[in-house]
Amino acid sequence: MEKTMDKTAVGERIVLLRKTKGWKRKDLATQIEVSWQVVTNLETGATLPTPIQLVNLSRVLNTSTDFILGVTSTPSPHLDTETLPMVDLQRVLENAEALQWGDRILSPEQRKLVKGLVSVVVD
Repeated sequence: MEKTMDKTAVGERIVLLRKTKGWKRKDLATQIEVSWQVVTNLETGATLPTPIQLVNLSRVLNTSTDFILGVTSTPSPHLDTETLPMVDLQRVLENAEALQWGDRILSPEQRKLVKGLVSVVVD
């Protein structure tokens, strides 16, 4: 028995990714070179993306085609922990001479607070 693609789920993923970028339908349409009506049809599940649209969606939304189609639950192809360089955050927080958040340098007290917060979240 052949499994059918869930058009609604595909549309919901496209909406999620578009909104994450802060884009309107018109913005996404411009990026993938289609009309806003095509994007509306994709997002509402009226149609599935063509192969070209799927590749373009993947590229501009910085995700995999597998995520858009619901094959995987990982939105970003860059979240594969097997290929990502790992950073030991505990060591960074304990051993760094100075840390900054944006353009602000964290004081020793702020670094201690950050370490405590991370500990609470992770433990």
